[in-house]
Amino acid sequence: MTRAEYLSWREHPVTEEMTRALSETREGIKEELASGASLGSMTDTARYVGNIEGLDFFLNHHFEDELE
Repeated sequence: MTRAEYLSWREHPVTEEMTRALSETREGIKEELASGASLGSMTDTARYVGNIEGLDFFLNHHFEDELE
């Protein structure tokens, strides 16, 4: 994938909408954890933390030289 293809994908309306929805999901999970909401077992809590980390990876990903 070239830089231009990547940027075109990131700027596509569907990608932008999915990114917005995933950001809202991530923030909702973070708020639940921060407020001390019971998420069940330790395994469930670890799964939520893993979900946050996965969403962070996707939402914060940049093409190799995009930030240069």
